[in-house]
Amino acid sequence: YQIGLDSDLFSYRAVDLPKYLVKMDLYEKYSYQGLQNLDRFGFTYSTDKIDLTVGRQAISFGSARFVNPINVLVPFDFVMINMEQINGIDAIRSKISLGELSELDFGLIFGNDGKRDNNAGFISYKSNIFNWDTSLTYLNFKRHHLFGVDFQGSLGGIGTWLELAWIDLYNQNDNDYLRGSLGGEYHLKGDLHIMGEYHYNGAGNSSISKYPLIKQGTAFSEGGVYLLAKHYLMAGFTYPITPLNMISMQEMYNLNDQSWLLIPKWEWNFKSDFYLTISGFISIGKKSTSIISPQSEFGSYPQVWYVLLKNF
Repeated sequence: YQIGLDSDLFSYRAVDLPKYLVKMDLYEKYSYQGLQNLDRFGFTYSTDKIDLTVGRQAISFGSARFVNPINVLVPFDFVMINMEQINGIDAIRSKISLGELSELDFGLIFGNDGKRDNNAGFISYKSNIFNWDTSLTYLNFKRHHLFGVDFQGSLGGIGTWLELAWIDLYNQNDNDYLRGSLGGEYHLKGDLHIMGEYHYNGAGNSSISKYPLIKQGTAFSEGGVYLLAKHYLMAGFTYPITPLNMISMQEMYNLNDQSWLLIPKWEWNFKSDFYLTISGFISIGKKSTSIISPQSEFGSYPQVWYVLLKNF
């Protein structure tokens, strides 16, 4: 479930069951809803060199931990609940091994009714170059072109990644743009794991007054962009209090309007295959009572707390 259920999560499905099993007074003071998500339904054929998958499956790109510029098919919004795995999309995908550390990955993805303007296709080459996992990706989605490059390796014992994507829009009324994420992570003594990332969003704007216009643009409606400004700093940590108790914190900071989004989380594995999670979204920034004249990006987010019970 995502706050304000985003249709982008389900846009690359040729056919689908209704999302809402039941819905009553959505967005009113008292409301409820029941959702379904047929997330995986496919067939896989494998040989020593080739994996072929047909049907609903998970397809993602990039190594960035917070914002993936290349992953425009199923964008992972920061404000999501219960999204341990990426949503399934309808596709024919083939992976061909070119060597011990090299692979060619390509596929055809079907959108609503399988129409050309709703479909996507990709080809990606992955290899290990000078001990860096490297991938080059071309993606054509809804007639737009994406050229992506991704590096992941180690610098001085710090896990490091750099992910870049250039998007050439089919709609010439909007400007082409660059997105990039650079970050690192490190495991400290005592099981404390920390990470940080800088994200550049070329589709965004440094002016707060332009935020409403960005939401109307192609990058926001079709390109998987959900952030409104240009520059962001993100950080997070995870720490096991005990092997069955985990606490974590993630934050996203808008460098342009100085607003914050904090996501604290506690997870307790209280029984075999049962998990209890308490988490929330804490927004810090200048508030606004009007969506057409925002004062900050994250200051406009609601304060949300939730309890989640999971069984596997």
